Amino acid sequence: MKKIVMKKIAMKKAIFSGLVLISLAATSVNAEPRQGKHLRAGANLQGEFTRQVQQKPTANGIVRNTVTTNAQGETATRDMTLTRDKEAGTRTRTVEGTNFAGGSYSGQAVTQKTDDGYSRDASFTNAQGKTVSKSTDVVVDKEAGSVTKNVSVTRPNGEVTTTTKVTTKSRTGSEPAGASE
Repeated sequence: MKKIVMKKIAMKKAIFSGLVLISLAATSVNAEPRQGKHLRAGANLQGEFTRQVQQKPTANGIVRNTVTTNAQGETATRDMTLTRDKEAGTRTRTVEGTNFAGGSYSGQAVTQKTDDGYSRDASFTNAQGKTVSKSTDVVVDKEAGSVTKNVSVTRPNGEVTTTTKVTTKSRTGSEPAGASE
């Protein structure tokens, strides 16, 4: 009996040691400079880069300043301000910055709490001066167990795209309306 208990303890230690090694290997991979395209302070960012982020709380939100420097010494900036007005039920997020080529971009999103959900109006202007606007209205019907999301996007060429998504909650979780009969 004692041998079986000792083997179980030894096996648990071996499994634990293996998990620690895997965790350390994954951490060391993640510790390397990030590479890739999915970065706000510079689309198409590839290779090594450094990023400095400063975030400060304010009386009613936060201010975050980000400076990214690529391997060539070029910098891109992103300044974001988030402001909440609890009495009015609004949240305003303002973003502006520059890309590595020196072009400027800006955007703003205002979210308003409603009696049955929220609405959000947002616009973004890229470094070429092209603006995209997006309007979102979300209605939560607690009695029916559904959420309806209406989104309208206006592209720089004036084209408007509108989508509606209804999600209902069932006993097994959430699923698109009409998925169960």
